[in-house]
Amino acid sequence: MDTKSLIKFLWGAIMSIVLASTTAFAQVSTVRGTVVDENGEALPGVSILVKDTQVGTMTQLDGNFVLVMCKK
Repeated sequence: MDTKSLIKFLWGAIMSIVLASTTAFAQVSTVRGTVVDENGEALPGVSILVKDTQVGTMTQLDGNFVLVMCKK
C-alpha cells in the first residue's frame, strides 16, 4: 500500500469514527431536577421512574436527582 492510499484509508477511518460517535452521543437524554414538598423542603430518597420503563433513579440528600436514559 502506497502512502497516498494509506492516508486516504486512515482519513476515512477517522471520519467514520467521528460520525459514529456523534450519532451515539446524540441519543442520550439527561434530566436533572429537585424534588421538594409543599413547603419547599428537599425530599431525599424519593424514587423517580420513567413511565413504562425500568429506568429510574433516587433523589440525593438535598433532593437533587440526575436521570440519564437512551432514546429509542
